[in-house]
Amino acid sequence: MNPLNRLFCVVAAIAGVATAAAAGSPARALAWPTDVADRVRYVQLGGDGTLEIDAPDSADLSLIELEGPAISQPFFGLRMQIRHQDVAPDGAIQMDAAFGPGEVYFSRQPLAGTGPWRTLELPFNASQPNGAWRTPTALRLRVILPGGGRVGIAGPTLVQAASWGELARAAGAWWSASEAGWIGAVGGVLFGSLGALVGILVGRGRARNLALTLCWLAAALGCAALIAGLIAVAAGQDYVVYYPLLLIGGLGVVMFPLFALRSRRAYTGGELRRMRARDR
Repeated sequence: MNPLNRLFCVVAAIAGVATAAAAGSPARALAWPTDVADRVRYVQLGGDGTLEIDAPDSADLSLIELEGPAISQPFFGLRMQIRHQDVAPDGAIQMDAAFGPGEVYFSRQPLAGTGPWRTLELPFNASQPNGAWRTPTALRLRVILPGGGRVGIAGPTLVQAASWGELARAAGAWWSASEAGWIGAVGGVLFGSLGALVGILVGRGRARNLALTLCWLAAALGCAALIAGLIAVAAGQDYVVYYPLLLIGGLGVVMFPLFALRSRRAYTGGELRRMRARDR
Protein backbone atom coordinates (compact mmCIF):
# COMPACT_ATOMS: atom_id res chain seq x y z
CA MET A 1 0.00 0.00 0.00
CA ASN A 2 1.44 3.38 -0.96
CA PRO A 3 2.02 6.16 1.60
CA LEU A 4 -1.11 8.12 0.66
CA ASN A 5 -3.25 5.03 1.21
CA ARG A 6 -1.70 4.41 4.61
CA LEU A 7 -2.21 8.05 5.58
CA PHE A 8 -5.84 7.91 4.54
CA CYS A 9 -6.53 4.79 6.59
CA VAL A 10 -4.85 6.31 9.64
CA VAL A 11 -6.82 9.57 9.31
CA ALA A 12 -10.10 7.68 8.89
CA ALA A 13 -9.43 5.54 11.95
CA ILE A 14 -8.45 8.58 14.01
CA ALA A 15 -11.63 10.33 12.89
CA GLY A 16 -13.78 7.46 14.10
CA VAL A 17 -12.00 7.22 17.44
CA ALA A 18 -12.02 11.00 17.92
CA THR A 19 -15.73 11.19 17.25
CA ALA A 20 -16.47 8.40 19.68
CA ALA A 21 -14.28 9.95 22.37
CA ALA A 22 -15.59 13.48 21.93
CA ALA A 23 -19.24 12.64 21.52
CA GLY A 24 -19.69 9.65 23.78
CA SER A 25 -20.69 10.87 27.22
CA PRO A 26 -21.41 7.99 29.62
CA ALA A 27 -25.11 7.50 30.40
CA ARG A 28 -26.61 4.91 32.74
CA ALA A 29 -30.30 4.14 33.04
CA LEU A 30 -31.45 3.96 36.65
CA ALA A 31 -34.06 1.59 38.00
CA TRP A 32 -36.51 2.66 40.64
CA PRO A 33 -35.82 0.95 43.98
CA THR A 34 -38.01 -2.12 44.32
CA ASP A 35 -39.30 -0.89 47.68
CA VAL A 36 -39.97 2.69 46.62
CA ALA A 37 -43.76 2.28 46.70
CA ASP A 38 -43.59 0.78 50.22
CA ARG A 39 -40.94 3.14 51.55
CA VAL A 40 -42.21 6.46 50.17
CA ARG A 41 -45.75 7.62 50.81
CA TYR A 42 -47.99 8.81 47.97
CA VAL A 43 -45.95 6.82 45.43
CA GLN A 44 -47.07 4.09 43.03
CA LEU A 45 -44.92 2.30 40.45
CA GLY A 46 -46.64 1.44 37.16
CA GLY A 47 -45.96 -1.63 35.07
CA ASP A 48 -44.36 0.52 32.35
CA GLY A 49 -41.77 1.84 34.80
CA THR A 50 -43.47 5.19 35.38
CA LEU A 51 -43.42 6.40 38.95
CA GLU A 52 -46.61 8.23 39.92
CA ILE A 53 -46.87 10.60 42.86
CA ASP A 54 -50.26 11.74 44.17
CA ALA A 55 -49.69 13.89 47.23
CA PRO A 56 -52.81 15.48 48.78
CA ASP A 57 -50.71 17.63 51.09
CA SER A 58 -47.15 18.77 51.71
CA ALA A 59 -44.52 16.18 50.86
CA ASP A 60 -40.73 15.90 50.52
CA LEU A 61 -40.10 12.55 48.84
CA SER A 62 -36.72 10.83 48.41
CA LEU A 63 -37.10 8.56 45.37
CA ILE A 64 -33.58 7.35 44.47
CA GLU A 65 -30.46 7.23 46.61
CA LEU A 66 -27.17 6.28 44.92
CA GLU A 67 -24.24 5.47 47.16
CA GLY A 68 -20.91 5.65 45.32
CA PRO A 69 -22.46 6.62 41.96
CA ALA A 70 -19.21 5.99 40.02
CA ILE A 71 -18.96 9.46 38.53
CA SER A 72 -16.00 9.70 36.12
CA GLN A 73 -16.59 13.15 34.59
CA PRO A 74 -16.69 16.65 36.17
CA PHE A 75 -20.12 17.43 34.73
CA PHE A 76 -22.96 15.09 35.61
CA GLY A 77 -26.64 15.03 36.38
CA LEU A 78 -29.96 13.22 36.20
CA ARG A 79 -32.16 13.25 33.11
CA MET A 80 -35.75 12.01 33.02
CA GLN A 81 -39.20 12.41 31.51
CA ILE A 82 -41.66 14.23 33.77
CA ARG A 83 -45.21 15.53 33.85
CA HIS A 84 -47.13 17.25 36.64
CA GLN A 85 -50.66 18.32 37.49
CA ASP A 86 -52.08 20.71 40.08
CA VAL A 87 -48.70 21.28 41.70
CA ALA A 88 -48.80 24.19 44.11
CA PRO A 89 -46.26 27.03 43.72
CA ASP A 90 -42.76 26.45 45.07
CA GLY A 91 -42.80 22.80 44.07
CA ALA A 92 -39.49 21.42 42.81
CA ILE A 93 -37.56 18.35 41.73
CA GLN A 94 -34.04 18.24 43.11
CA MET A 95 -30.83 16.24 42.95
CA ASP A 96 -28.67 16.33 46.08
CA ALA A 97 -24.96 15.66 45.61
CA ALA A 98 -23.05 14.72 48.76
CA PHE A 99 -19.28 15.21 48.83
CA GLY A 100 -18.66 14.38 52.48
CA PRO A 101 -20.21 14.54 55.93
CA GLY A 102 -22.40 17.64 56.10
CA GLU A 103 -21.32 18.79 52.64
CA VAL A 104 -24.33 18.52 50.35
CA TYR A 105 -25.10 20.65 47.29
CA PHE A 106 -28.10 20.48 45.00
CA SER A 107 -29.42 21.09 41.50
CA ARG A 108 -33.11 22.03 41.33
CA GLN A 109 -35.82 22.60 38.73
CA PRO A 110 -39.14 24.24 39.70
CA LEU A 111 -42.49 22.47 39.37
CA ALA A 112 -45.76 24.42 39.42
CA GLY A 113 -49.21 24.06 37.95
CA THR A 114 -49.83 21.55 35.18
CA GLY A 115 -47.44 20.47 32.42
CA PRO A 116 -47.29 17.65 29.83
CA TRP A 117 -44.51 15.08 29.45
CA ARG A 118 -41.15 16.71 28.79
CA THR A 119 -37.45 16.04 29.26
CA LEU A 120 -36.05 17.49 32.47
CA GLU A 121 -32.42 17.63 33.51
CA LEU A 122 -30.77 18.26 36.84
CA PRO A 123 -27.17 19.15 35.89
CA PHE A 124 -24.26 19.62 38.26
CA ASN A 125 -20.81 21.14 37.76
CA ALA A 126 -18.22 19.58 40.08
CA SER A 127 -15.24 21.34 38.48
CA GLN A 128 -13.17 23.95 40.30
CA PRO A 129 -11.43 27.12 39.01
CA ASN A 130 -8.02 25.40 39.07
CA GLY A 131 -9.27 22.68 36.71
CA ALA A 132 -9.61 19.99 39.37
CA TRP A 133 -12.94 18.41 40.24
CA ARG A 134 -14.44 16.35 43.02
CA THR A 135 -16.31 13.07 42.92
CA PRO A 136 -19.59 12.90 44.85
CA THR A 137 -20.01 10.11 47.37
CA ALA A 138 -23.79 9.92 46.95
CA LEU A 139 -26.65 11.29 44.85
CA ARG A 140 -30.30 11.57 45.81
CA LEU A 141 -33.38 12.41 43.71
CA ARG A 142 -36.10 14.29 45.59
CA VAL A 143 -39.53 15.70 44.74
CA ILE A 144 -40.63 18.60 46.95
CA LEU A 145 -44.34 19.46 46.95
CA PRO A 146 -45.13 22.09 49.62
CA GLY A 147 -48.80 22.14 48.63
CA GLY A 148 -49.22 18.66 47.18
CA GLY A 149 -49.93 17.70 43.56
CA ARG A 150 -49.55 14.88 41.07
CA VAL A 151 -46.24 14.10 39.34
CA GLY A 152 -45.22 11.34 36.92
CA ILE A 153 -41.55 10.47 36.31
CA ALA A 154 -40.12 7.97 33.82
CA GLY A 155 -36.71 6.92 32.52
CA PRO A 156 -34.34 8.37 35.14
CA THR A 157 -30.82 8.35 33.70
CA LEU A 158 -27.46 9.31 35.16
CA VAL A 159 -25.50 11.29 32.55
CA GLN A 160 -21.89 12.48 32.57
CA ALA A 161 -19.77 14.64 30.29
CA ALA A 162 -16.40 16.32 30.06
CA SER A 163 -17.94 19.74 29.32
CA TRP A 164 -21.02 21.70 30.29
CA GLY A 165 -22.18 22.04 26.69
CA GLU A 166 -21.99 18.29 26.14
CA LEU A 167 -24.02 17.59 29.26
CA ALA A 168 -26.71 20.12 28.43
CA ARG A 169 -27.62 18.44 25.16
CA ALA A 170 -30.61 20.10 23.57
CA ALA A 171 -33.90 18.24 23.82
CA GLY A 172 -35.13 16.93 20.49
CA ALA A 173 -31.67 16.00 19.23
CA TRP A 174 -31.60 13.48 16.39
CA TRP A 175 -29.55 11.06 18.45
CA SER A 176 -27.80 10.77 21.77
CA ALA A 177 -24.14 11.28 22.57
CA SER A 178 -23.45 7.55 22.82
CA GLU A 179 -25.14 6.98 19.44
CA ALA A 180 -23.02 9.77 17.96
CA GLY A 181 -19.93 7.92 19.11
CA TRP A 182 -21.05 4.80 17.25
CA ILE A 183 -21.82 6.83 14.14
CA GLY A 184 -18.33 8.31 14.16
CA ALA A 185 -16.68 4.97 14.81
CA VAL A 186 -18.63 3.18 12.09
CA GLY A 187 -18.03 6.01 9.63
CA GLY A 188 -14.31 6.02 10.31
CA VAL A 189 -14.04 2.24 9.97
CA LEU A 190 -16.12 2.26 6.77
CA PHE A 191 -14.06 4.95 5.09
CA GLY A 192 -10.81 3.42 6.32
CA SER A 193 -11.80 0.01 4.95
CA LEU A 194 -12.77 1.49 1.59
CA GLY A 195 -9.46 3.35 1.44
CA ALA A 196 -7.55 0.18 2.23
CA LEU A 197 -9.45 -1.82 -0.41
CA VAL A 198 -8.87 0.81 -3.07
CA GLY A 199 -5.20 0.98 -2.09
CA ILE A 200 -4.81 -2.75 -2.54
CA LEU A 201 -6.50 -2.67 -5.95
CA VAL A 202 -4.43 0.29 -7.13
CA GLY A 203 -1.21 -1.22 -5.81
CA ARG A 204 -1.84 -4.38 -7.81
CA GLY A 205 -3.06 -2.49 -10.87
CA ARG A 206 -6.36 -4.38 -10.95
CA ALA A 207 -10.11 -3.57 -11.13
CA ARG A 208 -9.65 0.03 -12.20
CA ASN A 209 -13.37 0.70 -12.66
CA LEU A 210 -14.24 -0.82 -9.28
CA ALA A 211 -11.57 1.17 -7.45
CA LEU A 212 -12.62 4.48 -9.00
CA THR A 213 -16.30 3.72 -8.44
CA LEU A 214 -15.62 3.05 -4.76
CA CYS A 215 -13.76 6.35 -4.48
CA TRP A 216 -16.57 8.39 -5.97
CA LEU A 217 -19.23 6.46 -4.05
CA ALA A 218 -17.43 7.25 -0.78
CA ALA A 219 -17.11 10.89 -1.86
CA ALA A 220 -20.87 10.98 -2.52
CA LEU A 221 -21.56 9.49 0.92
CA GLY A 222 -19.26 12.08 2.44
CA CYS A 223 -21.07 14.85 0.59
CA ALA A 224 -24.42 13.57 1.87
CA ALA A 225 -23.08 13.45 5.44
CA LEU A 226 -21.65 16.95 5.09
CA ILE A 227 -24.98 18.33 3.85
CA ALA A 228 -26.79 16.57 6.69
CA GLY A 229 -24.33 18.10 9.14
CA LEU A 230 -24.93 21.60 7.76
CA ILE A 231 -28.69 21.04 8.00
CA ALA A 232 -28.21 19.94 11.61
CA VAL A 233 -26.28 23.12 12.36
CA ALA A 234 -28.97 25.27 10.72
CA ALA A 235 -31.68 23.41 12.64
CA GLY A 236 -29.95 24.16 15.94
CA GLN A 237 -29.05 20.55 16.71
CA ASP A 238 -26.53 19.89 19.43
CA TYR A 239 -22.88 19.31 18.52
CA VAL A 240 -23.14 15.57 19.22
CA VAL A 241 -25.43 15.49 16.18
CA TYR A 242 -23.58 17.69 13.69
CA TYR A 243 -20.01 16.95 14.81
CA PRO A 244 -19.74 13.36 13.50
CA LEU A 245 -21.61 14.32 10.31
CA LEU A 246 -19.30 17.23 9.55
CA LEU A 247 -16.17 15.30 10.50
CA ILE A 248 -16.92 12.17 8.48
CA GLY A 249 -18.50 14.17 5.65
CA GLY A 250 -15.55 16.54 5.38
CA LEU A 251 -13.15 13.61 5.39
CA GLY A 252 -15.03 11.89 2.57
CA VAL A 253 -15.44 15.03 0.45
CA VAL A 254 -11.79 16.07 0.73
CA MET A 255 -9.92 12.78 0.77
CA PHE A 256 -11.73 10.51 -1.66
CA PRO A 257 -11.73 12.82 -4.73
CA LEU A 258 -7.97 13.28 -4.22
CA PHE A 259 -7.69 9.55 -3.76
CA ALA A 260 -9.59 8.95 -7.01
CA LEU A 261 -7.37 11.33 -8.98
CA ARG A 262 -4.20 9.76 -7.62
CA SER A 263 -5.55 6.28 -8.34
CA ARG A 264 -6.37 7.25 -11.92
CA ARG A 265 -2.81 8.52 -12.42
CA ALA A 266 -1.45 5.31 -10.93
CA TYR A 267 -3.53 3.15 -13.27
CA THR A 268 -2.56 5.29 -16.30
CA GLY A 269 1.10 5.11 -15.35
CA GLY A 270 0.89 1.36 -14.99
CA GLU A 271 -0.71 1.01 -18.42
CA LEU A 272 2.00 3.17 -20.01
CA ARG A 273 4.73 1.08 -18.40
CA ARG A 274 3.17 -2.11 -19.71
CA MET A 275 2.85 -0.63 -23.22
CA ARG A 276 6.52 0.41 -23.21
CA ALA A 277 7.53 -3.03 -22.01
CA ARG A 278 5.67 -4.65 -24.91
CA ASP A 279 7.32 -2.28 -27.44
CA ARG A 280 10.83 -3.26 -26.40
